Amino acid sequence: MKSQFPSAVLGSDGRYHLVGGARCCTPVLAEFDHCASVTYWLRRSKGWTSRQAPDVRRGWIQEWWDVTWRVELVGGEVDPAAVPKRERCPNVRGVWPAGATPNSRRAEDIVRGALLQEFGRACSICCVRWGQYVDHDHFTGIVRGLLCHDCNLQVDRCLHLSGCPFAEYLNSPPAAHLNLRYPRHRARMQSIKHRERIQLMLEHGLPAPLGC
Repeated sequence: MKSQFPSAVLGSDGRYHLVGGARCCTPVLAEFDHCASVTYWLRRSKGWTSRQAPDVRRGWIQEWWDVTWRVELVGGEVDPAAVPKRERCPNVRGVWPAGATPNSRRAEDIVRGALLQEFGRACSICCVRWGQYVDHDHFTGIVRGLLCHDCNLQVDRCLHLSGCPFAEYLNSPPAAHLNLRYPRHRARMQSIKHRERIQLMLEHGLPAPLGC
């Protein structure tokens, strides 16, 4: 598969933009129009009802408008992982890579740093996008790998027992040998749905989630 890793370039709006890959700010090094939806809340007027304004919450109603501005790329290409989060274009928040934070004492940053050192930045499933999210087994809390935005959304929805990248990843998590625990794990062993999934895996001769 062809790599879709883009580069980051400083724009005239003061933010770094991803260039040259799928779902980036722009596919080429050139000026481009950037769009964003700006949301805000207004206090509900007297006489409005929930039927007239279904998105009213505690006396407030949400409004939004679309804003477009011209961006000129004014800097050279840099490593996207080195760009501070405050300086990243928020329109492609789900595409930016997870940056290493060697001086951080947050437990999740320490786990992410260990995964980056062991496997690099690529997603542990598709290998064509950056890994951004620390994925873990929701039964045991054991870390399974570093996933991109799309794979992280789909992995636990996979219904296959084998024969697809998600199933192979779940059956043999690449980070299992590191024995890392997700810091904010909440056990879901009592969930009927997950107990049934474990039973189904055992009936078909597949390994149950680690630690079960």
